[in-house]
Amino acid sequence: MLRLEVATNRKRLLLLFSISVGIAFVMCVSFYSWYYKKALVEDRIIPSFWDQLVYFYRGIPPFTPSWQESFEMPIAYLITNLVLLFALGNTTASVFEPYGYEIFTRIPNRSVWWLAHCLMAVIAAIVEQTAIIGTITVFCLAVGGPFAICDYRGLAIPELVSWPGTGYMQVLSLLLSPVLAAIALALLQLLLELVAGDTLGLIFAIVFVVSGAFLDEPILFCGHAMMQRLSAFTGDGITMKQTVLWTGVISALSIIVGARHLSKKDLIR
Repeated sequence: MLRLEVATNRKRLLLLFSISVGIAFVMCVSFYSWYYKKALVEDRIIPSFWDQLVYFYRGIPPFTPSWQESFEMPIAYLITNLVLLFALGNTTASVFEPYGYEIFTRIPNRSVWWLAHCLMAVIAAIVEQTAIIGTITVFCLAVGGPFAICDYRGLAIPELVSWPGTGYMQVLSLLLSPVLAAIALALLQLLLELVAGDTLGLIFAIVFVVSGAFLDEPILFCGHAMMQRLSAFTGDGITMKQTVLWTGVISALSIIVGARHLSKKDLIR
């Protein structure tokens, strides 16, 4: 069943991968140009892999309306999350279109399809994050950017907490928080589409992502992918335990509630 899901949505997954590579490449070039191409010869720096990664996932601090502070938009955060939502859009609702429900006549239990569908969404989230990290890796190899943890310079975020900190929490946050947030968002998107339909489900998911960009609430787990919200980088903010808790709870609830709802859904209407 999982193989069928992946095969059915392979074009979406390839498009998601391609767009994610493009976004990461543009961000890498922008950051590299600022510190190397546009800098004076004596001030030139080749950002390390970790600096590039922090730059991509830095996001913005919690939004506080003030005339004294300039308004910031977390471009990379918004684009990557919205691309993921649109890539998964209508993959659930389309199964219930005319003749689409016939797939359920071939399997013994609806939950089998739902679990395979959820695994496909997890794969999509991992594909996106792998494309981003892979692109940054290849770019750093191409320009000679260092990869050692000790080569991190804090170019993207002012170093408020010593790097890599106790237990290498910044490194763990960089590598795990965006992946966990993307997986939870993908599963939540499937649930919303299953319950509310493709259009309303997508709208609700977009509102959730945008809210997470500007509101500092732990339940808005999308914001956990922005390093300037995490205590590992700022000393005060969202902890790794909160990220694991909220993304884990939302992921589990999305799967369980979705399976429960699907078992009672009238497939004929």
